[in-house]
Amino acid sequence: MRCDEAAERISLALDGAIDGRELEQLDSHVASCASCRAFRQSSLRVRQHLRFEVVTAVPDVEAAVLDAIRRPATRRPSTGGQSRPPLRWLAPAAALLAGVVAGAAFVGLRTDRAPDSAAAADLSARVLVAQSRVDALSADLSITERGWHPDVPVRRYTGQLEYRAPESLAITLEDTSRYPSRAWRPNDVTAIVDRDQSWRSGLAACPRETQPSCTPANPRILGASDREPFPDAEPTPLDLVVPVTSFAGGGHSVSLGEQTVSGRNALGVEVTVAQADPVLDGILASGNWRELHPTDRVQLWLDRRSLVPLRLDVFAAQSLERDRWAATRGYTDDPSRPILEVRLRRVRVGVADLAEFGVAPAGVLEQAQGFHELPPNQVPAPTPGVLPQGMVPYRAGVVETPNGPRVAVRTWTDGRGWVKVRATEEWVGGRLFGDLELPVREVDLGSAGVAYVGDGGRRIALHGSAMDVVVTGSVSEHELLEVASTLGVSGEEVPDDWDEAGTRSPAEAAVALPGLLAPRGIDGFSAPAIRVVDGNYVTMSYTGAGAREFVLVEAPGTVLTPPVGADTRGVSIRRTTGRYTPQSGELEWIERGIAVTLRSETLSLGELVQIANHLRPA
Repeated sequence: MRCDEAAERISLALDGAIDGRELEQLDSHVASCASCRAFRQSSLRVRQHLRFEVVTAVPDVEAAVLDAIRRPATRRPSTGGQSRPPLRWLAPAAALLAGVVAGAAFVGLRTDRAPDSAAAADLSARVLVAQSRVDALSADLSITERGWHPDVPVRRYTGQLEYRAPESLAITLEDTSRYPSRAWRPNDVTAIVDRDQSWRSGLAACPRETQPSCTPANPRILGASDREPFPDAEPTPLDLVVPVTSFAGGGHSVSLGEQTVSGRNALGVEVTVAQADPVLDGILASGNWRELHPTDRVQLWLDRRSLVPLRLDVFAAQSLERDRWAATRGYTDDPSRPILEVRLRRVRVGVADLAEFGVAPAGVLEQAQGFHELPPNQVPAPTPGVLPQGMVPYRAGVVETPNGPRVAVRTWTDGRGWVKVRATEEWVGGRLFGDLELPVREVDLGSAGVAYVGDGGRRIALHGSAMDVVVTGSVSEHELLEVASTLGVSGEEVPDDWDEAGTRSPAEAAVALPGLLAPRGIDGFSAPAIRVVDGNYVTMSYTGAGAREFVLVEAPGTVLTPPVGADTRGVSIRRTTGRYTPQSGELEWIERGIAVTLRSETLSLGELVQIANHLRPA
């Protein structure tokens, strides 16, 4: 075993992420290597003396970990028949383990082990295929919410969900909770989407410490007219009925097996709130609800045949950053009990009745979005030569707003999935058309020129000499690139003064910053979008399923800048001492003359540590 391998395994061992045989090999190497022995002792001292608070409740693994730490230093046979070396040297790391181990399983690390089950192994592909089998849905809906307010520990809702492909949805929820007095307003919710119009009604959110006086007497009723097809600013009904975005791109999940839910055969998976964000956003977009942390665990049960969500339970994650987040909001969540339960009952696939919901009520604050439907031959947007199988023309038209360019829109659908092309000849530049956030990834389309990929492969932009185009949809990145390459628009590289001019390939970034590190062996995230500025300042952005993402920033440096967050604490990582700031989700350290920052608002410290341990020279 080489010393660099030993250093990585020492970090993994402190995180409880290696098996007995690997631990034996590691102990053997450390016993004969003074350098690695010193590194392990240093790591233990750092984790023992720097500011790590002890979290007494460790999810699932707590009993096993503490039992291993307390065991006498004798070898005992494991369940697999292999001997396990003494684990006494792990004791000082117990405090960090409590904050790191939870959620680390949600990084898709490639191993030689068989997947949890065949059903879980191909879940992403199955969900994407399933969207072609659900054109309507009707179900009874019930929700139980815990921890919203100390005086109202539990709130309960009953209602109805109706869906018709591709973009008609009705959700109604009646708040049946018991409140202390009439001063508390029920959180009744209605959300309607019907082609070119939508409206929603619900209480405005307000701070829990000011309840109930801060709640207005009447709910807000917000509406939109002249909606373009599949607008970016609103939840897509498809993502609620079949959770495509939560699993597209290989979204990682932990299998929960199979059972009967609402009388239907169901497949269970465990993901995070960040990954399930599109589903939750579709249900909780209106009204006054408690907050959920991005790393909270979600147990999601999907109909085995249609992949429609039947049951969703959210459990509080157990980690240092989650505990501090909860403390600032006054939450005291029991991690063994769901803080949110969603149930679909009397599910009827292929049936929907939206007629009873009618038009928006009086008093709606309606905002016109400027879309005007036109015959396809009057819409100046290019038509692709290739579309995903089964796609046919859907709505088309133009968007005209007072402060924006005139945008032509064409869409196609098979009744469930969809593709959209937006184009304009009036783009003033400075950045790519299509609201792609930095950084982006440059892709060679051959004869079609250069495309820029953003949003983890869900948004493809072309900058042409006379027209700027963006392609979006609920299909795979590969299919979107095929659509973009057959539009007849030759993509050009952006001008040097545009925001995306710093876009680079992995090879170019490695040349710009010798010693650059990049993750290896991690699934469930897109290829990196890379940006290089000031010659050698490299930013790599990785997008996963749902809202999961992380950013890796590297630049020359020999010391870390002074910490900004008051809760910054030390971390022993990759043969050095770094630091973690829960408030900003930043894990930082210096390695071989490079300042490295791993940052995420939707991944736990445990997941960031796992990613850090899988960094290799680019």
